[in-house]
Amino acid sequence: MSPAWVKAPVKSYDRHPGAPPERSPDRDRDRRGPPRDRRDDRRREPTGRSGGPRRERSGPPPVRRPVAAPAPIVNVEVTFLPNAAALTGLNDMIKQSVRAYALFDLAKLVLNKPERHIVKLTCKTGNLVRPVAADGVFLTADEALRFLFRRTPEKIFTRAEKAIEPPKGNFQFVNRCGMTGEILGPPNYHEYQSRLVKHHQQRLPHVPFEQFRSRLETIRDPEVVQKWVESRSKTTEYTCLLCAAPQIFADQGELEKHVRQDHLPALVTTVNTVELPGPAARLIENPRLLEAVRQAWESERRFPINTVNELRPHISQAGFAFFKYKKGITYISSVKPNRFESLEHLSAQLQSIMTFLRTHTDATRKQLAEHLAPVNETLLASDLHWLIQDGYVVEFYDGKLWALEDKIVKPATPAAPVAAEPPAPEVVPPTTPAAQ
Repeated sequence: MSPAWVKAPVKSYDRHPGAPPERSPDRDRDRRGPPRDRRDDRRREPTGRSGGPRRERSGPPPVRRPVAAPAPIVNVEVTFLPNAAALTGLNDMIKQSVRAYALFDLAKLVLNKPERHIVKLTCKTGNLVRPVAADGVFLTADEALRFLFRRTPEKIFTRAEKAIEPPKGNFQFVNRCGMTGEILGPPNYHEYQSRLVKHHQQRLPHVPFEQFRSRLETIRDPEVVQKWVESRSKTTEYTCLLCAAPQIFADQGELEKHVRQDHLPALVTTVNTVELPGPAARLIENPRLLEAVRQAWESERRFPINTVNELRPHISQAGFAFFKYKKGITYISSVKPNRFESLEHLSAQLQSIMTFLRTHTDATRKQLAEHLAPVNETLLASDLHWLIQDGYVVEFYDGKLWALEDKIVKPATPAAPVAAEPPAPEVVPPTTPAAQ
């Protein structure tokens, strides 16, 4: 009448190494050295940032999650082109104002908002794949095709639900994918194994199958089971719109396989250069291409030399003037800078304005009015407006003023003396001998 575990053979521990030998306090003390004074430990107690004793962290230690390595950059050249619509508004803003703007700052304005630029990608080695009916760029045709099935399915196929006989059986629970949350059905359903394999191939091909199976969850909720039974009482049929004669497929995977084999050239194209609107470029799904665009944008934000080179022809065509000021920084303005030959013919107030601005670089209107006070502010504003409108004074976008120096008069070079032509030699006719 004794239980079964009593009759079981007893496990032998003959070969067990046993517990570690007890350490004698004297032995440990000899290895560690003489005992320390506890007061020294208090004096060497670690301190926090505020100078007090450092508090021990309560709770379990933080979990350090592995940081995903950045995707390797592809050999793609990324250029940011100014958008024509954005340039129209930018040109109107500059024309309505007589102020001067730094060319690099205008390039950063174009880069700041995706609506103001177009992203151009040029593949140096190989080709890029672009969907025909949508904005996007990929490295492979399969990526582009999956993108089209998600973004523009109405251009590829139609779907229709058809009622069928619901599954019969005693279903007490269903299994759910722990990674995607999709209900896969009960294990005693005859299509369960095939559905399990198909779900893994279509949704989680990068995950080992055993790992995928270990993450399955069992749901015993009767409402969830009944909901699965209702979902299996109807089926979805897919009709390909790209075929001349309608073809119906019972599974979307079969439809995708058919489209990939027979209609791929009509949906995607292989190119070397792709231009995408700025907002669409921020939604690139390929991580390697998206990382290339991000790094190029950050590089241009620091020093937008390539964007400036793309922007310069458009600004020149709009008729703006270019000039350099302080450290060779290029500015543009709707007014061409001009210089006086001399200030002598100007009024006293105009001479005072030009003299002050030439001796006080980066002065403002307020500083000029304070220097000339008391002065008629209306007359001062009128004189300053005339000087700025004709280009003798440049007003920058931040309100600072710059008065150009007078023209440098080059000394007239004396004309070189004309050398006198030597007199022509006298021609003596030859003498003929006298006739004999």
